[in-house]
Amino acid sequence: MHACEDASYDVISLYFDTPSYTCVMEKEGGYYNRFKYRLQTYNTGGMYNLELKEKKGSTCLKTIKPLDEGTEFSLIDGAVLPPNKIAGIDNFYSLRRSSLLKPAVVVHYKRTA
Repeated sequence: MHACEDASYDVISLYFDTPSYTCVMEKEGGYYNRFKYRLQTYNTGGMYNLELKEKKGSTCLKTIKPLDEGTEFSLIDGAVLPPNKIAGIDNFYSLRRSSLLKPAVVVHYKRTA
């Protein structure tokens, strides 16, 4: 779907975390119940997904929400979104405000299909 001629494609992820880096500390600490949010796109962008990755014991879950054009930049900037833009990302939006989730790290790599 995203692959180029050589069957590879770029994956660009922007991870969100709290000011005290709670998400990364819980991962490194091996917590059985943890979560992380990331904004992800492929190749040169254009389409962005907000992804929630959760670990509950030995179970891993991933929820993907495609974003409307422009919403991704509002999430990065911390802008206040109108109610119609929050639908489907309510939990992220609430955590962003209460836990001060902010852009923390960008990971960019090439994946082979």
